[in-house]
Amino acid sequence: MDIKQGIQDVLYLIITGILPLLITYGVLFLKVKIKEQEKQLENDQLVKYIDAATDAISKAVLTVNQTYVDSLKKQGKFDEAAAKTAKQMAIDKAKALITENSKKAIETLYSDFEAYLNDAIEELVRENKFTV
Repeated sequence: MDIKQGIQDVLYLIITGILPLLITYGVLFLKVKIKEQEKQLENDQLVKYIDAATDAISKAVLTVNQTYVDSLKKQGKFDEAAAKTAKQMAIDKAKALITENSKKAIETLYSDFEAYLNDAIEELVRENKFTV
């Protein structure tokens, strides 16, 4: 056996031993990258749904403010009972505007849709007080 044949045999053993490992590593690497991409797409979709829900809540609060609250304030009849009614009107209107997919996205990220809705409405009302 000559040196050239010996080197070829050693290289053959190395390649046949390492190649399956490299292929396995490559496949695992691709699987991880695919999962990361799927997760990113899922997160992007959740963000879109939550943005849509936030927009719906904002529209509901602004609509109730313009059609109900402003009218009562001009008449001097906006009291605590009217505030509760206005909040319930905003909740009902927001629920009507929020899609089922947006609701599921909120439940996925925040667990409690009702709590998220109440908190978002309270925050928007508070922001509205400071900007008006």
